Amino acid sequence: MVERIYSDNSYVHLFYYKFISGMGSYSATIYHTKRVIDGTTWSTPEIIQTSADVDTKIGVCSTADGKLHVTYPGFGLKYRNYDGTTWNTETLIGTNSGANINAAAICSVSNDLFVVHSAYLQSAYSFNYRQYDAVPTTPANLSISGSSQLQVNWNYNPEPDIQQYEVWRKFGHGPFGRYVDEDWTLKTTTASNSWTDPDFRLNGANDKTVTYKLLAKDVQNNSSVFCNPVSTAAEQIFWKSHGNTATTIPAVPTENGLYQNYPNPFNPTTQINYGLKENGAVKLIVYDMLGREISVLVNEYQSKGNHSAVWNAANLSTGTYVYRISVKDENAALVFSEIRRMLVLK
Repeated sequence: MVERIYSDNSYVHLFYYKFISGMGSYSATIYHTKRVIDGTTWSTPEIIQTSADVDTKIGVCSTADGKLHVTYPGFGLKYRNYDGTTWNTETLIGTNSGANINAAAICSVSNDLFVVHSAYLQSAYSFNYRQYDAVPTTPANLSISGSSQLQVNWNYNPEPDIQQYEVWRKFGHGPFGRYVDEDWTLKTTTASNSWTDPDFRLNGANDKTVTYKLLAKDVQNNSSVFCNPVSTAAEQIFWKSHGNTATTIPAVPTENGLYQNYPNPFNPTTQINYGLKENGAVKLIVYDMLGREISVLVNEYQSKGNHSAVWNAANLSTGTYVYRISVKDENAALVFSEIRRMLVLK
């Protein structure tokens, strides 16, 4: 007896019953076979259930990960999935094992599964619903565009319960960005499918290699795996803050300068920019208001030009902190020193 034919992107699947001898028309064995969509040869039938109730039809759907999902009655509502080669272990998903299943259906959106079924147990009917909230699929088609500022773009996920995307960035200098200036850092969370990076542009020196990756999160806070990163050569935009506004810093500094961190106030990260008119040994250190050293952001010899450092205050409390830069020339003579304040606001 044929029970269900289902087609996915590659195969036609056939499910059918064979009645169990001596059990009348109420119990049967369920078989599965398949063939390619344009083929004529069916696979060897395999048993997926040995004592199914034949009063209710088999429910079938497929998900974005290529798996086939099946529900069927057999002393309660049972479930199995098929990865193209192997069936997983049978699971009871509906009411209890003594219930009669009167009707059942299963459907999918991306990798999420939705099951409804009615059951009869101890002279009472019930209508039941279950959902399997899968980990979101990986965001697709990440790309970079823009000129005055970089824009990162991607496709929306197909799942209806996606809440936001996390955009991560790193950048460095030298061949293929091998010298890291900023390691992977969460830059934004957004419900959109694009983000404009205020710190880089394409129509300039293109002396940095900037790389992006992202993941998707659903309303249950399940996270996808990161998509494959994308990279481009770009010029870093340096900013200096004036109150609540920010302006760009000249590409070639004519004097030494330590600029107000941006953003400010901030939580938990901020960027500190500074310019060197000549090569020098640079120290950039963060202190609390009692003068205790909190973090050494820079302690190295650097070439003239604009530079930046990112400070992460995730483990610190709300309050005012100071950052101090000192620059010495090749003779170890102090040529520049300046202190500024910044506010961590949580």
